Amino acid sequence: MEPVIEVRGLTARAGTAVLLDRVGLTVAPGEVTALVGPSGSGKTTAALALLGESATGVRLSGEVEVAGTTVVSADGPARLAPSVRGRVVAYMPQHPAHALNPARRTGSVLAELARLHRPGGDRRPAAAGYAAEALRSAGLPDDSATRRRFPHQFSGGQRQRVALAQVLVCGPRAVVLDEPSTGLDTVARLRLAGELTRLAADGIAVLLLSHDHDLVRAVATRTVLMDRGRVTAEGRTADLLPARP
Repeated sequence: MEPVIEVRGLTARAGTAVLLDRVGLTVAPGEVTALVGPSGSGKTTAALALLGESATGVRLSGEVEVAGTTVVSADGPARLAPSVRGRVVAYMPQHPAHALNPARRTGSVLAELARLHRPGGDRRPAAAGYAAEALRSAGLPDDSATRRRFPHQFSGGQRQRVALAQVLVCGPRAVVLDEPSTGLDTVARLRLAGELTRLAADGIAVLLLSHDHDLVRAVATRTVLMDRGRVTAEGRTADLLPARP
């Protein structure tokens, strides 16, 4: 099966500093691949490169393709339309608050994203259907009460799922999740593991950035270990992160 995400020789430089040094990885459809490493190892820089994005002053080179779309080439990031970013690959940041608009109701944001990214989403019934499907896939009720709530009216774990619903409503082929278990209690982490497993079962390629080894062991088929901007090992999660006694 052809991978949805293909990264070859991805390099990121800021001045004379090398943030990523010829990173390579692949993610297949219907698979969760984990990118694991300590803070500062380059995980987030690599994840943003999948959208053709980088921090100010960072230069990208190498080859990144997502679902056949060239995102980064030897000349640097490609110019991608916003609709392509949502529909081909979508990114959920570590802190849900960064993805949620505090002044807008959940349902209206989901419907707007569906109109922008989904076929037929400009029709109100279709947009509402996509929004309901995204809420269910993220583990939230798809009722009117949920759609009318503002972000501050959800708990921390629920806000994380609202942010996930905003990613899923775009219908992406690949999803990048940056430390999604941060700040979640044990019950919420178990729910998150179930949600990620369901995403993969639906055929989405999932790249999980995490230092939560228990979550990685629970959901990831393959793991890529990073340190100081380099891939140090990759393979089956069970081999690289064996279960603790």
